[in-house]
Amino acid sequence: MRYAALEIGSSRSVILVMVLAPAIVLYTAWHAFLGLDLGDLGGAEFMKTAQKNEVGEVVSSFEKVLEPFLSEVLRAQIKAFENGIKTFLVGSFLTLSTLTSMTFCRAITEGSIINEIGLLRERRRVFFERVIPLFIYAGFMSTLLSAGAMIFLPFTGVEVTKRLLGALLITTFLASLWGIFLSAIVGSLLRDNVYSLLSAFFVVGIFLFAGNYGELLFPFAGAFEFLLSGGQSMELVVIFGLSIFAVSPLAALKAFERGDYY
Repeated sequence: MRYAALEIGSSRSVILVMVLAPAIVLYTAWHAFLGLDLGDLGGAEFMKTAQKNEVGEVVSSFEKVLEPFLSEVLRAQIKAFENGIKTFLVGSFLTLSTLTSMTFCRAITEGSIINEIGLLRERRRVFFERVIPLFIYAGFMSTLLSAGAMIFLPFTGVEVTKRLLGALLITTFLASLWGIFLSAIVGSLLRDNVYSLLSAFFVVGIFLFAGNYGELLFPFAGAFEFLLSGGQSMELVVIFGLSIFAVSPLAALKAFERGDYY
């Protein structure tokens, strides 16, 4: 683990990502939770133009306007909450993907990983020496994001519960691990850290724009809903996605062990 620690400590760009990433994710999530877009329902304009002698009609019409308005508020609040949670998950995933690309995959690309294999004499040991510091940072970032959410969520009108914080802590950590393993797999197979980073953005794009099918490659929003609901139900696509994630550690290890770095 000392090789990875020395590399991280000597790289300003890696340190910069580790320091700034949690702050950027928290700031972006804060704005996502506040992003209520109620649209133009017409109620406010109607009240402004009503005459005093039309008060009875105003009240009657306002009652009709109120029901769709409240429904729209509820939908906007749910959407803002979902966007905030997705920001946490995607931010964690991209941060650890980036760090894995800048450390583990970069050592493969530049060929310096050969020296570590020669010194440690075992590829499996090299693999764990490289990823354990990333695991530690993933846990740190997940804890930091959960603590930040506990502080600012009440200001957005969201009630903070132990179940919500627990679900957020678990799923952001899992999303971070997925970022590590995916980048390690791609970097080991293609021996280019650029492709490992591009693969992470590809997964995020599929998740954000492919509807429910995106949960196949990024099932952590569905996992968050499952944990938040107390384990009531889980969609089939989320189960398949979590199954893919479950085998990713072994896939990453085997891809690294079988790689040709000479």
